[in-house]
Amino acid sequence: MKICKQRILLTLALVLVTSTLAQVFSFGKCPNVQVKQNFQLESYMGKWYENRRFFAIFEVFSSCVSANYSLKNDSHVRVINQGYIKFLKKNNVAIGDAYAPDANETAKLKVKFGNAPSGDYWVLDTDYDSYSIVYSCSTFVGFLKIEFAWILTRDRNGLSDAKIQELLQYMSSYDINVNRFAVTDQSNCPN
Repeated sequence: MKICKQRILLTLALVLVTSTLAQVFSFGKCPNVQVKQNFQLESYMGKWYENRRFFAIFEVFSSCVSANYSLKNDSHVRVINQGYIKFLKKNNVAIGDAYAPDANETAKLKVKFGNAPSGDYWVLDTDYDSYSIVYSCSTFVGFLKIEFAWILTRDRNGLSDAKIQELLQYMSSYDINVNRFAVTDQSNCPN
C-alpha cells in the first residue's frame, strides 16, 4: 500500500512539474512520426514567422514571433527567436544553437538556449519557401508525453486556409492532436 501511495505521489509531482515547465502534456506515448527526407539545411536558413503553436511556457504573451536561422562554421545553426510582448511593449529575444547529431537524419535537430537542456526540433515537412512543420515529443514514466509543435511560414501573413488545413491534416495523420494549436498574433508588429 505504501509503494502504491508513493507511485501516486510521484506521478502527481511529475504532472505538476511538466505542466508548469513544459508545453502540452497528456497521457500516452509519442506518435511515430517521419521527418522530412533529404532535408536541405542550407535551404532552410533565413527568417520564418510563427503561424501557430502548441502552448509553450516560454512563449506566454508573445506575439509577432519569428525565428531566424543561419549556418555557423561548425555545421551548427545560429538560432535567433524573437517575440513581442505587447502589454509590456518589449521584445523578447532568445539566442540558441542547433545541430543535427546524426548526419543521416538531418531533419532531426537538437536545439539549446542558454543553460536549458537541449530539446528536439524535428522538421516533419517543409517546402523551404512557404511553410515548415516542426514537432517534438518526449515520453516520461512510460505514459506521459510532452509535445511542442509549430507551423512556420516565410510570410508573416501566413498561408491560405486550404494550405493550413492540408498541413493540419498531415499532422493529424500521425495522431498529433492539432486542436491544441493556437494561432500566433502577427498583427501590429514593431519589426
